[in-house]
Amino acid sequence: MHALRRSLLRCGIQARNISTKEVTEVTIPVPWGHLAGKWWGTRDKQPILALHGVQDNAASFDRLIPLLDTGGIPIFAVDVPGHGKSDRIPPGYLPHYTDVLLILRFLIKDVFKGWGRMNFLSHSFGSSVCFAYAGIFPGEVQSFVSIECARLFMTNNRPEKLRGTIDKVIKYSRKTEVEPPSDTYDQMLSKFYKGRKGRVTMDSSQVLLSRGLTKSTLSKDKFYYSRDYVTRLPALGLFSVDYWNELASRITCNTLIIKAENGLFWKKCPMRDEFVNQAKLIEKNVPEFEYAFVTEGGHHVHIDAPEKVAPVINSFYAKGVLVGKESALNQ
Repeated sequence: MHALRRSLLRCGIQARNISTKEVTEVTIPVPWGHLAGKWWGTRDKQPILALHGVQDNAASFDRLIPLLDTGGIPIFAVDVPGHGKSDRIPPGYLPHYTDVLLILRFLIKDVFKGWGRMNFLSHSFGSSVCFAYAGIFPGEVQSFVSIECARLFMTNNRPEKLRGTIDKVIKYSRKTEVEPPSDTYDQMLSKFYKGRKGRVTMDSSQVLLSRGLTKSTLSKDKFYYSRDYVTRLPALGLFSVDYWNELASRITCNTLIIKAENGLFWKKCPMRDEFVNQAKLIEKNVPEFEYAFVTEGGHHVHIDAPEKVAPVINSFYAKGVLVGKESALNQ
């Protein structure tokens, strides 16, 4: 840690971890309702923007952020609509992959008009959205940390899958008229853990449910899942592998890709080859590039074992990747 702090100081950054006491709940009015999130650190600087995975929420980063040394730059972990404490999309609306991309753009350009080049910290689905943003708006992103990106699951739907999505949207839209089924906290925790099929530990399940449950108004001491049912569905408008390759070739920001031993695309398969190929395309055009591998970790390694992930990110940040002419420190 002392060596890390000396390295940060050489980069011109004041070394400092974000304290768990420096967390503020944030609610942002938007045309469709409100976005919610957790702001870690000072409110007078542009933050690193953190985006979670599908059916997770901003608490996904609760264990990782206190271990990160950002040199005093805050982190804003956002609840994607339909997750955590953010409003859902309107009932009966068919989810489209670019919806979250549009919301991210809206947040950056319309809500926080003074923000400069972005620094992203992301996981899974959130990582795929930040990946797309960095490829579509390459001159507007300073750094991109990707933990177990799921972009190659975000590929074009076959007709039969889209058919099922359309019918389920209609089915789920009716469920918004009544309160979802509720149960005791312990029972909801058990269901959540079993539903993830071992991809998240019991402890990590509790972290996610700290922001993923709503108290029932109908039954005392019971809760229901806050997330929108629609978030479970494959979205319309997913990108093809060729399009992801095109985006990869356009990314120009400092990039750190973190993969876990038991995460996505580790086993030998065509998608793994595509993932590695896209990493090579990114490496050609960025100032700083790292591809890090975490052993004995799964898809949610940043929650299950943040002590393995934090040193990798801190080492990347120590290279001065957050510091640039248009970075948060110079706003």
